[in-house]
Amino acid sequence: MGIARNCLIVIYKKKLKENTIFFIGNINILSSELISFSLTSHDVPYLGYVYINDDKAMQKVFFGSIQKSLA
Repeated sequence: MGIARNCLIVIYKKKLKENTIFFIGNINILSSELISFSLTSHDVPYLGYVYINDDKAMQKVFFGSIQKSLA
């Protein structure tokens, strides 16, 4: 089992959610390495990921993709 890296994003605009899903979908990640979820709490939408991979380069790609999607 690899190291888990977590990310929780507050998504106020639908386009940001679509961008994030698109960018993450374009990375070659095994389904066994990624847990994703979407929830709303107190009318605030969130998009969350748990990425389980020991490879530092892939972790950098993963988080870089999230940063690009939010730019």
